[in-house]
Amino acid sequence: MPWMDMELRFDGRHQIIAPVVRAEARHKREHENEKLQKWRLPVVCKIYDMTADSRSRLKPDEEIAIYSRLHDIQGHFIPQLYAAGTHWGMLRILVLEDCGASARDIVRNPDLHLPESFWLQAQRALKALHSRSILHGDLRMSNIAVSGREVRLIDLGESLEAPKNRREATIAYRNELKELEEMQREHEGIK
Repeated sequence: MPWMDMELRFDGRHQIIAPVVRAEARHKREHENEKLQKWRLPVVCKIYDMTADSRSRLKPDEEIAIYSRLHDIQGHFIPQLYAAGTHWGMLRILVLEDCGASARDIVRNPDLHLPESFWLQAQRALKALHSRSILHGDLRMSNIAVSGREVRLIDLGESLEAPKNRREATIAYRNELKELEEMQREHEGIK
């Protein structure tokens, strides 16, 4: 759906996670067309302040470019980017698929557990990025989401293109995989 046709409704129960807000996306003209009334989608809106420093103004476009490069794995290993646009001339908003709770929140709740295949799925997602010459750049439990048994890497705001030099790229990929392994050992209490 084009940005201009989208309406975001924040319901007061939204959860603010840094510059991220949960919402529902609807078509602006849903009252005019019965088919459009069925198009309601839980989303996550990542909000960038475009009035900040010049570096901050570049971040959303860089993240959008990463999502574009990873279009074929959106909705599988990373969230689907539904739309992006500017609001009031000062807020850049990325409207993304809601991929569920962060792994950090799950492990903090004694009533919840990570899926049995969590670490394997997280590794596959990371390798999917690497096979497209992208480094996640901010790998941590809060940037891995779980919905049911599905695991996805989220928050690509620090992602970057891997070095062109093959040896340097291989080292960078191994370092990210080691970060994931260290997270697993820490989670499982292994020293």
